[in-house]
Amino acid sequence: MRSTLPATDAVFLFAEAAHASDPRTSIRLQGAAGALFAFAANDGDLTQVVAYAATDTPWQANLHPADLPLVQAWLGRLANYDQVRIGTAPSGTGTSITLRCGHRMLRVVNPGPPAADTPSQPQCGACRRPFDPNDRRWNGRAQHGDSPWCRSCIDRCHDNASADHRCLICH
Repeated sequence: MRSTLPATDAVFLFAEAAHASDPRTSIRLQGAAGALFAFAANDGDLTQVVAYAATDTPWQANLHPADLPLVQAWLGRLANYDQVRIGTAPSGTGTSITLRCGHRMLRVVNPGPPAADTPSQPQCGACRRPFDPNDRRWNGRAQHGDSPWCRSCIDRCHDNASADHRCLICH
């Protein structure tokens, strides 16, 4: 998935996007039929910069603002008549944005979304719902004693016919 455009257009696209964006937010790149779009947000305003580009299949990626000066410096070393291919591909848990011009290449890897934080509240080992210490009903969401299960999951175990019954919940 890539777009091809003249180096002068690529320089213009990234310069305008950098000018319009908040340094804390990513720039959204999107290749679509015949164009390469850059979306930049600043104080609730969304700026769209477009450059005409040959695009084989639609694609999209985010460019981290810390990587923007590197991209602009790389583009600044190209001749005006060069063609630049900008593409994206999955890279580990994130996305890589690759810029190519002849044998020169720049790859910027953006990490994926952060892993979900561990819950701050203890949760039931069986149903994974957070314990509710105020729900003290016999089948409620409070923790059952010192066990890792809630009262509701303990109540659902109906296999108490034998004296030597052992399951993961009742043990």
